[in-house]
Amino acid sequence: MNPADNIERAISQLHITTKAQTDKRILDDAFAALRVGLQKRPVQAGPDAGRKAAIIRIAAPLATAAVILLALTLLVSTLFLKRATFAEVQKAFGRVENVCIATCRAGATEPFEQVWASQTLKVKLLSTGSGNQAQFTLWDVANKVKMMKFLSSESVPTEPITEQMLIELGKSVIPSSSLFPFADTGAVPDDAKWNPVSDPQARAVAPGTQVYDMVWTVGNRPAGGAVYRKWRLFADKRTHLPRRAEWYVKLRPQDDYRLEMFAVVSYPAETEIQNVVDTIFGSRWRRTGEPEYIGTPGMER
Repeated sequence: MNPADNIERAISQLHITTKAQTDKRILDDAFAALRVGLQKRPVQAGPDAGRKAAIIRIAAPLATAAVILLALTLLVSTLFLKRATFAEVQKAFGRVENVCIATCRAGATEPFEQVWASQTLKVKLLSTGSGNQAQFTLWDVANKVKMMKFLSSESVPTEPITEQMLIELGKSVIPSSSLFPFADTGAVPDDAKWNPVSDPQARAVAPGTQVYDMVWTVGNRPAGGAVYRKWRLFADKRTHLPRRAEWYVKLRPQDDYRLEMFAVVSYPAETEIQNVVDTIFGSRWRRTGEPEYIGTPGMER
């Protein structure tokens, strides 16, 4: 990890949002305060006067350098932050090997749906419901089987994965459709707009991210049947990987957007996903596809 990474992490932890004008004002005020402080500082006569004056001459440039470094760091982090396009975010997400997406309805604290997926393990695990009604569905691409389990039952129904599903999962088990409103840039409506969000309150929701809004209209606007949609994405500043997504809707242009649901995205290690699957299905899901032993009636194995 290089010093630039340490600086960027330290600044992101402060939750500071600045603009170029703010950085200039901070720098100007700091220089002004420094000049006033040095001018008003009394220089006492006596044996130590020369030593104190020398210390002041050394300390002043150091203080100035510290102020300049802080201001420049804030300025660089703001001005030279590379903004991503919708296509770049999708491309970055398409390269991940392991992901977990927890989707919640507005106002809820527990997800109504959670997906774990591992490209390296070739598995996709879907959890729906809660409590004893929770249901888990596992697509095991390597063994070409689909397994299901209710927490209220010990049985684990297993069936072959359909050929069509196997083809889709063979391309990628990463569930982009659970996170993105459109499969690719070709599906984005012509009226859709993709803009960065500078609101400090919005950016404080997920520190260390750049926030983007995609807005578009569904339906016929002149006929009054239009629905106005907004998808807000919180993408990592460095990697452009999604960290959070929010879905909004409104029925009239003058209305405020209403939050429908949101998703929290994390990128666990392969072993973490394997442990989740093991906890639910045990080791049976790791079968190699070899036929199970079936004993001859009346004879012991």
